[in-house]
Amino acid sequence: MILFIAALTGVGVYLLSIWLFASAKQKRINRRLNSGSLVVVNKEKGIVVTLKRLSVKVGVKIGEMQYPAIKKYLSDINKLIATAGLANIGDQTFTGMQVIAGLGGIALGLVLFNSFDIFLLLVLFAIGFFMPYLWLKDKISKKQRAIFRSLPDALDLLTLLVEAGVDFNSAINILIENEKNTLTTELYLYQQEVKLGKNRITALLDLSARIDNKYLSSVISSITQALQTGSPVSATLKMLSEQFRSERSIMAEKLGAQAPVKMMIPLILLIFPTIFIVIFAPIVLSFLGGGF
Repeated sequence: MILFIAALTGVGVYLLSIWLFASAKQKRINRRLNSGSLVVVNKEKGIVVTLKRLSVKVGVKIGEMQYPAIKKYLSDINKLIATAGLANIGDQTFTGMQVIAGLGGIALGLVLFNSFDIFLLLVLFAIGFFMPYLWLKDKISKKQRAIFRSLPDALDLLTLLVEAGVDFNSAINILIENEKNTLTTELYLYQQEVKLGKNRITALLDLSARIDNKYLSSVISSITQALQTGSPVSATLKMLSEQFRSERSIMAEKLGAQAPVKMMIPLILLIFPTIFIVIFAPIVLSFLGGGF
């Protein structure tokens, strides 16, 4: 069973890797086109394009279904995709990828076990179906942690700029120019929305809803309240900076306290057996050789 799960995991990772490779390739092509270089792009062929097309077709068929549960699931997936910042994939395409991964799990199970047991096939389909979902959740989790780590430094810089007389939007522009991380990428999207005519308070609230990070939402809530009431933004930013530095220190202490517990598993599985072998192997070998 462990071997089967490992093999199924490998198939899922393979499908995801080829999709990510195709996405990276398309990004490189877009960058070359945007830079003005002359690029001749041949028509893509192979398993990557085939899987992408199948995902789109299957996703469209799923989107045409009028069941409320499916509509709600697509809506939830769309929110997760927006939170993860995946601009090159839609909810229907992602769901199509899940279905194809589930079918891949069934095919792999048939090859390995040569069994047509319905329960086993359903389990294999469920495992394959939810592997892209778990990947998406992991990507969101990493993004949330990156935003949390970037917040105190970003607030420090914004505080210094606003106290020096720079207005809030210009301070965010300077932050975006000098820092390249997940937070500044989202702030860049916020600035683009403002440039297109959206009210900055509305754009901030949309940013908070899109990212769905409780720490960033707290910061945006305080800033929008200061902008609406006319309170000094610099005082609000300074207070938030001190608060989140304390939050980050507390989080670091909490993770440090959890480290011994997390080390128990590799300690028991890897280190203890090695120690036992080193200590007791000579005794066992002497006993087997008639040394006692």
